[in-house]
Amino acid sequence: KPPSHPVHHGYWLYKNRGCKACHSLDGKKIVGPSFQGSWGETVQLSTGESVAFDDQYVQESIYKPQAKFRSGYEKASQMPSFEGQLSLEEVMSLTAFMKEMKNEAFIKLVSDEDGLTPEEARSYGISDESDAAKDEGSEGGGKGDPANEMPAESNK
Repeated sequence: KPPSHPVHHGYWLYKNRGCKACHSLDGKKIVGPSFQGSWGETVQLSTGESVAFDDQYVQESIYKPQAKFRSGYEKASQMPSFEGQLSLEEVMSLTAFMKEMKNEAFIKLVSDEDGLTPEEARSYGISDESDAAKDEGSEGGGKGDPANEMPAESNK
C-alpha cells in the first residue's frame, strides 16, 4: 500500500512509477534532469525561454512532457505522458516530494543505497504513523515526533 503522507507518497511514486529510471536525486544527469534542488529554481528551456520549476511546470511536464524541453535534454529519450495514469493528487504528492528535494537532510535520506527506510520516514515526520499521531490530536512528543526519535544520550 502506498504511503499517505504527500512527501512520502511522492517518493514512493518516484520509485515505483518509473521516475527514478531517468531522474536522479543526487544531481547526476541520467536521461532527464535531476530532481535535486530544482524546486523553485528558474530553468532554461530549449527555446531560450525561462520558466519557474513549480507546481504548474511539474504538472505540465508529467501530463504533457513534450510541451517544453529543458535546455540540454532536447535529444533525451522522450518521457511518456502520465495523463490518465497519475491522478492530480498523485501529481501533488510528486510535487511535495520535489519541494523537499531542496532540503539537504532529506536528500541524504533518499539518496543513499537503502532509499528512505520506514525508520527514516518516521524520524523525518513523513510516515503514516506520524500522520496517525497528528490525526489523534497529538501536539508533538508522540510516536513519529522527530524529537522522540533521537538516541537516549542526545536527550540529556
